[in-house]
This record gives sequence, C-alpha cells and structure tokens, in this order.
Amino acid sequence: FDTERRATEAVDVMRYEWSGAWPAHRAPQICPIVLQGDERPGGALLQPGKSYSASVQAESPDGTPLRYEWEILPENTTFGYGGQGEHKPAPCGLIGHPDDPAITFTPPEGAGDYRLFVAVYDDYNHVATANVPFHVGKDN
Repeated sequence: FDTERRATEAVDVMRYEWSGAWPAHRAPQICPIVLQGDERPGGALLQPGKSYSASVQAESPDGTPLRYEWEILPENTTFGYGGQGEHKPAPCGLIGHPDDPAITFTPPEGAGDYRLFVAVYDDYNHVATANVPFHVGKDN
C-alpha cells in the first residue's frame, strides 16, 4: 500500500489539540474489518479453496469519495527492536475493487497465519487502515 507520508485521523486529532481547529479536509475514519460476519479479535479459521467475504465501514468527515485497497499478507515472523528493521512480508494477493468496501476472496492455499489488510484513501493525501488476522488450515 502507498500509506507512507499520508496523514491519518491521529494526525488530524493532534492538529486539533495543538490549534483548536480541525483541518479543512479530515482523514477517513474506519471501523474494524468484518470477516465473513465474524468480528472475533483472535481471527477466523478459513479453509483453502473456499470463498469468504470481508467488509469495512469507512467514512470521510467532509464527504470526500474514498478508494479501497485490500491485500493479504502472511503473518510477519521477523521483528526488529521497536519496529526497527522490520520488513513487510511479500503479499499473497491484492484483491477487491477500488470503490468497494466489501470483497469476496479465496485465502492462500498454504496452511498458516495471515492478515487481511485494507487501506482507505481520499483525494487529500489521507489514509485509514485496518487489518484482521486469520488462519488457513485444511483441518478446520
């Protein structure tokens, strides 16, 4: 995702706290991803080869149109100290339509732990992100 150097809602809140005024164009606001109707924090158990749905609710406080990018990544297993030296794993796929907050996808074939990410962009260099973990296993 192209999320670097884009302002998030947290940046807007800091601007408000420092100046007492909200920026003219605020970042999108996002709710957790709903994966196959399941909002469990531990993640869902998915089977390879089956179709699943995911959706997210996001809104722009100033009504700016939003674009969505969905991506599946394997769960990261290499961590640096305080995030230093941590690298993004290679994506398993980019899915969905840029105007659609809901997708249908098939999880990776390999058993293991993954995360479904969504980035929501507006036309003013803002972004909101969310992710949800899931496990792919042939025995679930």
